Amino acid sequence: MSLISLLLALSLERARRIGARWWWQQVFHWWLQRFDLRSAAWQLLMTVFLPSALMLWLQMSLSGWLFGLANLLLWILVPLFTLGCPPIQQSYRDYLRAAASGDEQACQLFNQQLLKQMHPLHQSDPEQSIALSTGTQLMWLNYRYYFAVILFYVLAGPAGALFYACSRSLYLHKSTEVQALSPTINQFMHYLDWLPSRIASLCYLAVGHTAAALPIWLQSLRDRAHSNGYWLAKVAVASELSEADLEHQALCISTTSRFVSLAKRSIMFAITIIALLTIAGWLI
Repeated sequence: MSLISLLLALSLERARRIGARWWWQQVFHWWLQRFDLRSAAWQLLMTVFLPSALMLWLQMSLSGWLFGLANLLLWILVPLFTLGCPPIQQSYRDYLRAAASGDEQACQLFNQQLLKQMHPLHQSDPEQSIALSTGTQLMWLNYRYYFAVILFYVLAGPAGALFYACSRSLYLHKSTEVQALSPTINQFMHYLDWLPSRIASLCYLAVGHTAAALPIWLQSLRDRAHSNGYWLAKVAVASELSEADLEHQALCISTTSRFVSLAKRSIMFAITIIALLTIAGWLI
């Protein structure tokens, strides 16, 4: 069921109007604000574990209703609501228009907008071109809004996808809006992303320059000093760009677009693996 539901959800997500926002996002944002003054443990309990537990209960309760159609609808709606980030998709299109016209200031603003959603320990190279920096940050956001959700969805169903989406929303709320990200939430998100981000970067090197990216990926398994986003970006650069490619001009659209293409290829590769595991009976 997970494969069919995922493919339907991805198809519907692609048909969603760019820039649109779901009503549930406003509701969940209101719910997050109710616990701004509470402890980090209480925030995690009420905004991550409680919604996930309720979704798991609903998932089990709907089993068998209307010949399974109710459960199928749930399996389609949850990934549809948790996949993607329409505001960033709209901003990316604005970035492409600005880069095409040579508006470096507008591109820099978009770059800073993306940087706000990165891990606090993410080290950005000030000598990187805007196109390269924007491309690697888009890779991280693609991981958070697509790859990680898909992985949790396949492993734990709608409850798993909701668990990651709620964790992601809490992290962004505390780090960007409230600007009071506690070490507990920061570490929780770091450990939650550690293995999925390594799996995502493994897909990058599988569909890119494997020989160049594999040593970096192996190094990321041993490192504890840098963020998950740092290593995912390093593997993405090695998987997609050669030394000559790194010398492109600052506003080169093709550089950023190549990272977006790499992200799409990695998603297709992951879905192919999921399909093969489903056929083999390892996944349901």
